[in-house]
Amino acid sequence: MIGAADHDLLLPRDGWPLPGGGGVGGPHRTEVQAMHDALLADGHRIVSSPIDGPFGRTFTFADPDGYHVTVHDRA
Repeated sequence: MIGAADHDLLLPRDGWPLPGGGGVGGPHRTEVQAMHDALLADGHRIVSSPIDGPFGRTFTFADPDGYHVTVHDRA
């Protein structure tokens, strides 16, 4: 086990790398298109434009830390 004081030994010297793949799942929303439009208008980076897929209306955006967040309207 690594103590709290030693955690800096595990961190990259130049900061955290951007994630490559993302996580499993994403928020389930009912107003996906409106959320996309608001994020785009506010200048957020849209990674994939809205499409109609197996989980309903779906799109992916990058959060301020660079993580990709996929939003869909059907569980």
